[in-house]
Amino acid sequence: MKDEHRIVEQVNAARKDRAAADSLIREYMPFIKSETARFMGRPPVEGEDDELSIAMIAFHEAIVSYSADRGAFLKFAAMIIKSRLIDFSRKEQRHKTVISLDTPSDDEGGTIGETIADERDY
Repeated sequence: MKDEHRIVEQVNAARKDRAAADSLIREYMPFIKSETARFMGRPPVEGEDDELSIAMIAFHEAIVSYSADRGAFLKFAAMIIKSRLIDFSRKEQRHKTVISLDTPSDDEGGTIGETIADERDY
């Protein structure tokens, strides 16, 4: 219970001060990584997995939007992180079948964009 009061005090301070928010995010980075790993089914790799960045932004969003009537902060933050990761995953699934025009084509080493016929009327 005492820890929860400390967290709420930190969150209230972080809401007013950007440096305090950064410090809180750094302090709870293991929690953020844990929630991300639970979602991904494996530990996230810093600098490679977009999910970790999404989770950090979601944790900051939880700091900004938290109020004591929403329950325990960490449960609230976990819910926000999971929600944002689900949104990100759904968005990525929609774009999974999109092929870039810069993809190499099978013909003579060009790209797909270069093989598309130019139908403009000059």
